[in-house]
Amino acid sequence: LTPYEVFITQRLKGPAAFGAGDLATATTVFEQVLASPLLAAADRAPITESTVKMLLQLKEYPRAAAMMKGYLDGGGNNAEMRRLYPQVLSVVGDHAGVLRELGPGVAADDAAKRATPEATLRLLAASQSALKDMAAYTGSLEKLASNTGKVDYWAELISRAVRRDGFAEERLRLDVYRLRRAVGVPLDAGELGDMAYRAQQVGLPAEAQALLDEGFTAGLLGKDANAGADQKLREATTRAAAGDRAGLADSEAAALKRAA
Repeated sequence: LTPYEVFITQRLKGPAAFGAGDLATATTVFEQVLASPLLAAADRAPITESTVKMLLQLKEYPRAAAMMKGYLDGGGNNAEMRRLYPQVLSVVGDHAGVLRELGPGVAADDAAKRATPEATLRLLAASQSALKDMAAYTGSLEKLASNTGKVDYWAELISRAVRRDGFAEERLRLDVYRLRRAVGVPLDAGELGDMAYRAQQVGLPAEAQALLDEGFTAGLLGKDANAGADQKLREATTRAAAGDRAGLADSEAAALKRAA
C-alpha cells in the first residue's frame, strides 16, 4: 500500500472501530491518522476532540493529557476541552500544570471582582494543597467560603486558624465557639456545655443561660453522665442572669430619674 492508501484505510477503520464499540482500536487508529501529514488541517481539530473523549472514556488520562496539550497549544478553542484539561492534569498528578491553567482565569476574576466558579476553586485548592503551598490553599479556601457560604469551608478555615502557631486557643475559645455558630458550624453537646461554662466564667450569665436553654431544649444537655453538672450550671446561670437583669433595670431607673 502507498502512504495515501494506508491513510485512507485508517480513515475508514477508525470510525468502523468506534461504531463497533472498540474504543481502544479506534483511539490507536485516530492517533495514527492525526500523525499523518496527509490529514487536512480542517479535520485535525474535530478528530482530536473525538479521540480525547474516547481516551477519557477509557481512562487513558496520560494519553489524553498529551493530546489535549498539543490541541490547545496549537490554537484549539473548544470550550469543553479547555474546561476538562485542568481536571485531567490533576488526575495525572501535574498539579503545577493545574495552577498554570487555572491561575490566569482566577486572577482575572479577582481583578474584575467576580466570583470564580466553585468547581474551579476546588480544583485549584486541591493542587495547591498537593504542592504544599498552604498559604495559597488558604486563600482559595477563603474564596470558597465567602463565595458559597458553605459550612464545610468555614469549618476548615476556623480549624486552620485555631491550629496556627501562637494562636491563644484557651483565651479565645469562647470567641471561636461564637464564630463557629455564626457561620453555621454545629457544636456537639460537650462543646455547647463548655461554651456556656466559659460565658458564665467571664461574667456573661445571660449568654450562658441562653446556650444552656438551647441545649436542654434540643436534648443535647442534661442527660447521661453530665446531667447533674449541666443542671447545676443551668441553675447557677439562671440565678446570675436574673440578678444581672435586675441590676440593669435598677440602673436604667436611676438614669431616668437623674435625667428627669
